[in-house]
Amino acid sequence: MGQSFKRKVFYIPGYDPIHPRRYRELYRAEAAAQAAISGYDIHLSAKTGPGGYGWFVDSEIDGRSIRAEFEVMLWSDLVRASMRSGILATHGQMVLSPWHLHRHMRLWDNPDGFDPERWHSENGKHCQRAAYIPFSAGPRVCTGAGFAMLEGVLLLARLCAAYEFTPIAEQVPQSVAHLTVRAQSGIWLKLRPRGI
Repeated sequence: MGQSFKRKVFYIPGYDPIHPRRYRELYRAEAAAQAAISGYDIHLSAKTGPGGYGWFVDSEIDGRSIRAEFEVMLWSDLVRASMRSGILATHGQMVLSPWHLHRHMRLWDNPDGFDPERWHSENGKHCQRAAYIPFSAGPRVCTGAGFAMLEGVLLLARLCAAYEFTPIAEQVPQSVAHLTVRAQSGIWLKLRPRGI
């Protein structure tokens, strides 16, 4: 081979029951379509030997031979590795969702309401210390938490000083919980420069 590239594809399925072979077959179909358009020669082959599930892609592009290695990391691999610590250590791990904790009706007054004044109430002061973890907590707390809070306030202050923001009535944001909370279809606003 004249030149070799190694790429990693991390597949973290959650509750997705589909076998990772699906990703290889999707890649095979897309690669065949691209090869037909570009005229390149592309071949897939199964990866064998130790390590995770994956495949190789060999190609001839502009007279050069190229090999790419794709490896898929699975939850089953992570669980198998964690089980080496023993059943108690594995099952003792807990995932805590900030999305649910921040809206827990037993902890917060008006948990689903937008209420910036909540932080001044006794309930809000208590929950800010005990039940508000936008950057996680403990040994895995986000190392950029302080910077993000400072940057967010400064950026928002500069934008609000320069523009007036008005919501678009037909585009009400709907929160969805992924790894982070975001609006399902974005947040639609009208911006008007101040002083006009």
